[in-house]
Amino acid sequence: MKKIKVGIIGCGNIANQHVYALEKNKEVDILGVCDNLESRAKFFSEKYDIEYYTSDPKKLISDLNLDAIHVLTPSHTHAELTKLGL
Repeated sequence: MKKIKVGIIGCGNIANQHVYALEKNKEVDILGVCDNLESRAKFFSEKYDIEYYTSDPKKLISDLNLDAIHVLTPSHTHAELTKLGL
């Protein structure tokens, strides 16, 4: 079966819970992460052995062929970031 390719935008505290839940699902691959602080995205990607990281959500979406994106940023940014994935 084809795995669901997931990206994460926002590497704050709640992102840890999402990775924990996603890693339990054998049908999911987390391909990349994004945070407005590139150093935080890099740290997060190394912590969870995720190959790709960036500080640019447009780059995350254009570089990876994702099936789903977890938007884990402050709620007032959700609409704008969600529209990028359309």
